[in-house]
Amino acid sequence: MATIFLFSCSKKDAIPPKPVTISSISFQAENLATNQLTVGVGQLLVFGSSISDSTRSVQYEWTITPSPDMSLVKGASSKDLNWTTSNRGPYTVKLGTTDESGNRDEKSINVNVIKSDIRNALWGDSGFTVALNEANNKSTPISITATQSIFQVTGPSYFNGWYNNKSEPGDVIGYNFTNGKLVSVAVLYDREYTINEYQKYYTDYQTYQNTKMLEYSKIREDAIWLNTQLANQYKANPNRWGEAIVLGLVKFQTLYETDRSKIVLSIYSGSGDVIFASAYLPK
Repeated sequence: MATIFLFSCSKKDAIPPKPVTISSISFQAENLATNQLTVGVGQLLVFGSSISDSTRSVQYEWTITPSPDMSLVKGASSKDLNWTTSNRGPYTVKLGTTDESGNRDEKSINVNVIKSDIRNALWGDSGFTVALNEANNKSTPISITATQSIFQVTGPSYFNGWYNNKSEPGDVIGYNFTNGKLVSVAVLYDREYTINEYQKYYTDYQTYQNTKMLEYSKIREDAIWLNTQLANQYKANPNRWGEAIVLGLVKFQTLYETDRSKIVLSIYSGSGDVIFASAYLPK
């Protein structure tokens, strides 16, 4: 008679599960193709992660070296990390995971934080990044398409904080994109004065020159007057230059630059309205 031997496996003999590993890290909702990033000061950075087995219990630990202002970091023990940058410099963002068996995995990203080109944005940023940061700034979206995103600036901000530190709720910023990358920006400053206040158009222009634009290198300042007798009369009286702007007799503009951008600040009359604006272009 044949003898049959039966064997049983205890839990100690069970094959242990594979260690959980980090499959990928995403940035601004897109998978990273490199571990090198360049971002702007003030940008909200959103890092996400995926692991090899999402059914397993995993502990997450995000670290940023050198340590930033931790009040600007959210989700350091979560699957996703939010970090609003505040200082320039090189940083290392590292994600570590530990599964229920104690197995650990790590991935790192090198992040170079540089001065933003415009507001919180850098040339080449995606529409998602721009919209994310404008939402973080509590701006109101007016129109968002694949080629242009327009927002109304609210509250004291990069653009209107100089103006008595009060909100100018009509100020509007438009971002223009080519192939999904930021290529130019236009800012329209809302000013509307009565006939007795027209000179404020010119003094506002001067105030902006002497405050916010001081961070840029001035290249040239132009006053483009019409070649008419009336224009010459106003040209001789700087106290009426605001009125001259309203009448369309002159356009004031100043050209600036940074190591990465060209900026034009201008004020003039167009289609019956005073246009007070700045335009930003990459070099």
